[in-house]
Amino acid sequence: MPRRSLPRCPRPNCSRKATTYTKHSLLKSRHRTQRRYRCLTCDKTFAANVGTPYHRMRHPAKLFDQVIALSTEGNTRVGISRALGLSPGTVSRWIEKASAHAQAFNEVNVDKVEPVEFQSDELKVLVSKKSRPLWAYTSIEVWSRLWTTTLVGKRTLRNTLLHFRDMKSRCCKDGPRIPISTDAFKYNARVMV
Repeated sequence: MPRRSLPRCPRPNCSRKATTYTKHSLLKSRHRTQRRYRCLTCDKTFAANVGTPYHRMRHPAKLFDQVIALSTEGNTRVGISRALGLSPGTVSRWIEKASAHAQAFNEVNVDKVEPVEFQSDELKVLVSKKSRPLWAYTSIEVWSRLWTTTLVGKRTLRNTLLHFRDMKSRCCKDGPRIPISTDAFKYNARVMV
């Protein structure tokens, strides 16, 4: 069983290097009891799951994980809410929360990738029937199946350029030239030259 990391004070003004804290209290909710800690440096209290998607949840973490798993399998938000007995608003909030944490994780950790080959494409996304479609620019490293970058916006030269610049910034600087497979979208050839 992996050892849990020690909680650290989440406040930016506090020295995070020191793990000087003490047990403070137990916070009881309908679904679980959660330990709170007190930082001995700044004298503030915090929960162990601060900075995670589970922070301030009133439902079990297992239910949150189930919602995210069903969403990634392609189920609709209304279908998930009906199947699990949750409100559609709760399901939407949880999916947005999980995607924000995943994006923040990627921004920090997907860096200095050593790719063999990239595949890049634009996917049409319909938000509602009345609005204009958006495009999700995606790049995936073919051999490792790592999604290196994603950008959502209109299908323009600027967004295509931003997408490819982000993809390039995540690769090792000294590596060889990398083959990129794309479709025949008119801006791809202009940007990759």
